Amino acid sequence: MTQEQKPQKKTASQRIDDLENAMGQFYQSFQTLARDVMVMRDAIKLLGNKVDAIVKIQAAGGALSDDTIAGQMVQNNIDDLKSRVDNLIGQGVLVQSETASVKSFIVGQEVDEAGVAVMPRTQFALAALPEPVQQKIIGSKAGDVILLEEGKLKLAVTEVYEIVEPKVETPETEAQA
Repeated sequence: MTQEQKPQKKTASQRIDDLENAMGQFYQSFQTLARDVMVMRDAIKLLGNKVDAIVKIQAAGGALSDDTIAGQMVQNNIDDLKSRVDNLIGQGVLVQSETASVKSFIVGQEVDEAGVAVMPRTQFALAALPEPVQQKIIGSKAGDVILLEEGKLKLAVTEVYEIVEPKVETPETEAQA
């Protein structure tokens, strides 16, 4: 073999560059795969909700139509959100409160000018919202309707909870118990 036919040996920095390029391509492929898995998960969840809605409608003897299925799917989502809040209440994470504060968890509906529910249930931790929106909600009570932004839907507050910080068990508190 002549010297021209022998493969050229790469320096350590060239091999590191090749490795970085390969890892970058691997990372991009992994990110694409992870995004695709999340899309599939959401599609399966939506399909499961639709199947559940169809079963519930037929079990109740109702007629299947796009409107009845969509309505039952919305009700399934509402029931799921409500059960999550009930679970947090059962765990002692949420405690019913009279007025909203920064540490509040709000349950409500988005309503139009006529007071008709456009989004029948929305729930969120108040601290997760931007400061200007928080200030509009702080001090509100169940039954209040709040205009968050001019020309947009209003928030009808239906439930207010205080988020309770979990108590951390330390060796001293365990010994006292």
